[in-house]
Amino acid sequence: MIRWAELLGLLVVATSCGGSVMRVENGNVHEGRPIQAAAYAAYLQGRLDESEGHWVEAEASYRRVIELDGDSAEAWARLGWLSCERAPQRAEESFEHARRISPHLNRLWLLRARCARLQHKYDRAREYAEQALISGPTNSETSEALAEICVAQGDLQRARAVAWGLVALDPSRRQSWELLLGIDQLPDAERTHAQTNLAQLTLQLRRRAPLSSTNGLPVSAVAQRALRADLDRKLDAALVRRDAASARSLATWLGLSTLELVRRALDLGAFDLALTEAEMLNTIAPNDIPIWVMALQAADQAGNQAIYLKLLAAPPKVQAVRDQDLLRRLYDVIERRTSARSAGTVGAADSPVR
Repeated sequence: MIRWAELLGLLVVATSCGGSVMRVENGNVHEGRPIQAAAYAAYLQGRLDESEGHWVEAEASYRRVIELDGDSAEAWARLGWLSCERAPQRAEESFEHARRISPHLNRLWLLRARCARLQHKYDRAREYAEQALISGPTNSETSEALAEICVAQGDLQRARAVAWGLVALDPSRRQSWELLLGIDQLPDAERTHAQTNLAQLTLQLRRRAPLSSTNGLPVSAVAQRALRADLDRKLDAALVRRDAASARSLATWLGLSTLELVRRALDLGAFDLALTEAEMLNTIAPNDIPIWVMALQAADQAGNQAIYLKLLAAPPKVQAVRDQDLLRRLYDVIERRTSARSAGTVGAADSPVR
């Protein structure tokens, strides 16, 4: 467990001087190597290119990361994913390279599982997905991938267990209940329970946003999922192109809270939007840990030193931080500050490039 005072101490050190990079992996903090700010920027560019479907440009960006930092497991893993269908052997080599560098990297095993599934190698996909679940037990994408692979294999019992685990992690997540309901041979009592919970969540969504009707007429669950998926894609695109007005509108339609929008904006690089929204939330709730952490990360990424130092000077009153996502975000800030200082510049950053 990481003490809050220790985290703040690390943040102050990261802001004021250079040094080794601190990492958090599966809740464990350890000391790592410095990473050039230019490598962060190249990795972020690759992720943006991927989100827009520019595969050639994305591959070039990841190769640039590797030129700067040959031990970036994330970049090697994403190269493997991009090569999956057109160059399977090259994909396998990239995945293996990433594994040798960081054998417990969740994203590596998830991408590898998806790649094996695309190649119809279901046993291997299952093996990789199980490994991804071990390295990232709270990652919803991992659970969904494993459940879908188990369904494809006909192992409905395992798929059902994974889906229930996903529901237990976050009962308010509609996609988890939908995944569970999509599994055949679900016992009647469980199906009724899942349908009831999904209906309640849908009702809440209707109160927040008109996603469940078109021109006042009810639409099917399939149509609702398609509409939501389309709005999700549009929201991501709006954040990538920094269209704040469209992003806020789409978030409202999707029923996302402001904090959920901030989290998504941070993960897609819309740092100015994330900072505006997070700073507003922090003013309203200055002792809310998630809000403060995301505001701090947004200020750091947006290059707003004044707001960053203001937030650092007034942290929430708390004894410990247990949430792994918040820990990751805090250590992203620490890592970015230390590595950027050692490189002599502060560049744009995404999630840690390993």
